[in-house]
Amino acid sequence: MDTKNKTMQMQEVLITPEMATELLKSNTCNRVMSKTTVNKYAELMRKGEWFLSHQAIAFADKDDGSEILVDGQHRLAAVIQAEVPIKFTVVKHAVQTPYIDTARNRSFIDNLNIFNDTKKYSITMKGIINLLTKINKINNITQNDRKILCDHYYESFLKVDEIYKKSVTKSGGYPLKAAIFLIYNEYREKDDLLENKLNEYMYIFNTGNINADNEQGMFIKEMRDHYYLQNREFSKIAISNSTSFKRKSLTSIFLYSINCYLLNNRYIYSSDMEFYMHQIIEKQIHVIKSVN
Repeated sequence: MDTKNKTMQMQEVLITPEMATELLKSNTCNRVMSKTTVNKYAELMRKGEWFLSHQAIAFADKDDGSEILVDGQHRLAAVIQAEVPIKFTVVKHAVQTPYIDTARNRSFIDNLNIFNDTKKYSITMKGIINLLTKINKINNITQNDRKILCDHYYESFLKVDEIYKKSVTKSGGYPLKAAIFLIYNEYREKDDLLENKLNEYMYIFNTGNINADNEQGMFIKEMRDHYYLQNREFSKIAISNSTSFKRKSLTSIFLYSINCYLLNNRYIYSSDMEFYMHQIIEKQIHVIKSVN
């Protein structure tokens, strides 16, 4: 049977969980199914945040005339898991190639800017939100949840970039940016001099330059020199093969250090650092529930 010269056909189809089960029977040549991806899609579908788009469920023709699923296995599996019918664009007689889904995926920041016809959502937002959700292992943060966080804390993200860009060495990366973000949200309504204090902290931390009579500044320098460069906790971080472990540990140390500076407390290694970090992250990410 000649299957190569058929014209592709496209239509909108409301796919029920039962239909998805049948369609997945022709899924014989796709990648290994990602449970994480299915969970994410299913959560969006359950919340009513999955919308019809040009991205199609695609079927190609085999030589014997039967169909083979070439694009859409995760979406169909998510329909089954979510137990709700979802409308998709479905393509028949698609051309089967090895290049489907190999391009770079759009990040949620890309999608927010495209959907809202703006360029206001930044890479800093993506980096900080991704790091905080990974630290707390918060799953199924949807696109809409991320938008709420970006919009609610928009000023905070701008301040993080502004403060960080003033730094001399730009050290610390996203763990330090995330710590500044969390602290700024925690104290912005309580401390009129917060921004100045954070700029001072960054200058001392990055340069080590401080007047001898600035006791709190000496504490930052002490932390910087002893903990950041020599302490065994940092040695443990340095030899770890886990990027997530490093970023989590650094974020908690930076957060604790900045908090000590703002509260005029001496920085002493504390086993409560990570607990404090998790408390603040949970409180601030919880905003998506109150806003919704």
